Amino acid sequence: MSEKDKVIDVALNEIGYVEKANNSNLDDKTANSGSGNYTKYARDLDEINFYNSKKNGYAWCDVFVDWCFVEAFGKERALELTCQPEKSTGAGCGFSMNFYKAHSQFYTSPEAGDQIFFTDGSSIYHTGLVYKVDNSKVYTIEGNTSDVNYVDGNGGKVCKKSYPLNASYIAGYGRPKYDTTVDVPVEEKKEESTNTDKVIDTVKVTSDAGLNCREKATTDSNVVKAFTKGTSLKIYELDGEWGRTDDGWVCLTYTDYKKETLSDKTTSSKYTTGRYEVTCDVLTVRTGPGTDYDWLRYSQLTANAQKQVYEKSGSKPNGLVNGVQCDVSEVSGNWGKIPSGWICLDYCKKI
Repeated sequence: MSEKDKVIDVALNEIGYVEKANNSNLDDKTANSGSGNYTKYARDLDEINFYNSKKNGYAWCDVFVDWCFVEAFGKERALELTCQPEKSTGAGCGFSMNFYKAHSQFYTSPEAGDQIFFTDGSSIYHTGLVYKVDNSKVYTIEGNTSDVNYVDGNGGKVCKKSYPLNASYIAGYGRPKYDTTVDVPVEEKKEESTNTDKVIDTVKVTSDAGLNCREKATTDSNVVKAFTKGTSLKIYELDGEWGRTDDGWVCLTYTDYKKETLSDKTTSSKYTTGRYEVTCDVLTVRTGPGTDYDWLRYSQLTANAQKQVYEKSGSKPNGLVNGVQCDVSEVSGNWGKIPSGWICLDYCKKI
């Protein structure tokens, strides 16, 4: 196993871990859940004086990434790969990004094994580890986030996420100089990672000749596996006539996939134009009808939307809050167009 694969494997095994209310049960993935920002990641790094001061009880997205490198390679190599000095300020996302920049190891296009950094336009506020890249998205493992389909830099959990490659909120990628000449042993005691993506359909291969599985959603991409007729496949994502499985992408033309059935599941047409009220805590507003489109900040909402959000929440989150009302002038599947942009109507009620 390469160094790059090793650190990704460590991160994948942490999916589902939640931060703790206090310093109890730090090694249990789900016990003592709370919002105290206490984690085994900060505890372990505090014990080896990795940073300039103790970090347990503080925001931990960058701490999680650093912990993965220490767990995989030890303190000295972790500092080297993340471009950090001894007792650094690297628990802060902005400092961490600047360490890569100072070593000319910062890029605008991602590769697996990179450290991704997120910006709100004025600061670097969240980070994670890239585990996969395809032709349209970058896939990450992040600490102190949540399962929502937008950037959440204080969600209290380790999760898999994905974002459009051209998303404006991605500041760039720090790239460790992995040693490609050595194999890193895998610890057999580690539990196997599981795919936590949502299954949107299950299909069977119908082609007598079988079906190739490819790295990307195109026939020009490398074949990584082949399935025989009758093989059942879980589908997690669609890209035209292609579906993403546990192993890669397959062309759904050669399966029993029924487009109209899946369309009913994922792009319901039960919604109509009119006035809606938000029913969730924070609802992301996007530039188009889908999660592949960029999200809008509070400052980019209309004056009316900003007023409602602030009156109902007393703060300025990047989205609409529970109780905000808006007029939908156009519907695309389960998405509605409002004056500020597009919202998912699954999290609204018509009034």
